[in-house]
Amino acid sequence: MELANELSRAYRVIIFTHAEENNSLKLDEQIEVRRWPSPRPTKMEDMFFLRKMIRKYRPQVMISNFAAVNIFLILGFLYKVPQRVAWYHTLYSQLEKNTMLKLRKRINYKLATNIIANSAASKNDLVKNFGVGECKVAFVYNALKQKDFENTGD
Repeated sequence: MELANELSRAYRVIIFTHAEENNSLKLDEQIEVRRWPSPRPTKMEDMFFLRKMIRKYRPQVMISNFAAVNIFLILGFLYKVPQRVAWYHTLYSQLEKNTMLKLRKRINYKLATNIIANSAASKNDLVKNFGVGECKVAFVYNALKQKDFENTGD
């Protein structure tokens, strides 16, 4: 939520979620929260919903995470959204037995303009196993602020 709050200081931010209650989210009041039609945004109804939102808001940047990455990248590419950012927090080894999933991920990551990995290992994984250009990938340690690492006491 920290990223959304920071971005909302300069831009319009809309968060898409499957959560029933948004009370627990600590969001700035100008951030708009929309609910996906299904609990996991992978269905056709979710795609049509996102298409409608893209046409309505004409975003300059789309940042996606978890199950929404596929439809965000595909529709963002088709509707020429200039910046399409995917959050990567998986490793190729988790997909090794599923050839179709690996192929789909490889194609979808090519549609991203940038990818944020949560570690150096996941960045290397994207480059080595999915053929993503190294210049396209940055990493942020689990989206924690640097001070969170400095105050561990270890």
